[in-house]
Amino acid sequence: MANIMIMGDSWACGEWGGEHTPGGYRVLHPGTTQYLREAGHRVSSVAQGRSGNQAQVDRVRPYRVRGIDRIIWFLTDPCRDIPETDIADTLPGYQAQRDLLLRTQFDRVRHLPVTLIGGVAAVPEWVDQEYPGFTTLVPDLRCWLLPNADPCENLCRTWRYQDPDPALLAHWEQDEHTLTLHLRRAQHEHTTEEHQWFWPDGEHPNRSAHRRLTDHVILPYLEQTHTAE
Repeated sequence: MANIMIMGDSWACGEWGGEHTPGGYRVLHPGTTQYLREAGHRVSSVAQGRSGNQAQVDRVRPYRVRGIDRIIWFLTDPCRDIPETDIADTLPGYQAQRDLLLRTQFDRVRHLPVTLIGGVAAVPEWVDQEYPGFTTLVPDLRCWLLPNADPCENLCRTWRYQDPDPALLAHWEQDEHTLTLHLRRAQHEHTTEEHQWFWPDGEHPNRSAHRRLTDHVILPYLEQTHTAE
């Protein structure tokens, strides 16, 4: 049995939906947190919907991580950490900015037992080399669930476009096209992988996706780690 902390944005909170029900849009199932508890692990969570990486790291204070064996971090869009008016307006600048924002937060917890899952933002390839103390379990959860789909940089964008250069605008427009197709396919009941793993709201992995992630990736990793120790 391990002491586990879950951190991240809404993807770390579980399945979302219910906008047309009396209870309104909300977490319908706590996902990975519940499945790990059912497997016998002690689990705490600091995850919060729409939370940025900086806000999540702010919550990982010494008293909260005392006795924690493993932190499971569902990574979110690094641009949530800055005002949308500060987002770079060129493609190279934007990509460099995202990496810098991520490194800034990774540096703050590099001494902790962090396990990464690419959520709203994928885990960059450079993480394994630059942060050898971290473990990347799933670089991109959406691509892991939908191996035949085109990558989508940000399934839950919370900021508006400014006035980017043509290359960055083309990058974002391609991402929007991928997102539109994803949401359309998620509505096709019982006929698409998008529906299987992302419905009822289309933007968040559902309880079945969290079950698959827990059973096929997280629990085997925890067992392997325990055996190695």
